[in-house]
Amino acid sequence: MAPKGNFVERLQINEIMRRSADDKATAQSMISELDEVGPQHASEESMFKPTITKKAASMRPRSASEMSRGDLLKREETRRKVKERHAAELDSSMASHPKLTKVAQDHNSSRLKLREDPESYTLRVQEARRIRDEKLDVAKREKEVSVQCKLRVRVEQGGLQLAPRV
Repeated sequence: MAPKGNFVERLQINEIMRRSADDKATAQSMISELDEVGPQHASEESMFKPTITKKAASMRPRSASEMSRGDLLKREETRRKVKERHAAELDSSMASHPKLTKVAQDHNSSRLKLREDPESYTLRVQEARRIRDEKLDVAKREKEVSVQCKLRVRVEQGGLQLAPRV
């Protein structure tokens, strides 16, 4: 038997069926009592009753693609306006706008110098690598020499002797 009635009545019937799964006769009698009592009306506050305004009724219906695209455009427009308003508020709230001094403008340049001399960028990078590699080679050679110069103590039966580390 399929449950009848409104949503609240179906919830009550399902609750009864769940609680008295062992005793089918009790469940059936409780359901028949609900049917005899008649529909139980929920309070007016808990029932949702949508209403269509006159303005909404006068508007032409939109398709799904129009709704999704239109809503997206509206959202983007709203975000853009909020962003512009926020930027305008920040600009108006600043007492003064910072500016670089003449000295700072003269010393304000890129280390890469891509704007001033873009053709020589790769040459400058290669030169910097060559210098770095030379410094690494010199450091490696100095380390090898310092390792060879260290002395270690070797104990023999005849006494202590200092010998270079091998």
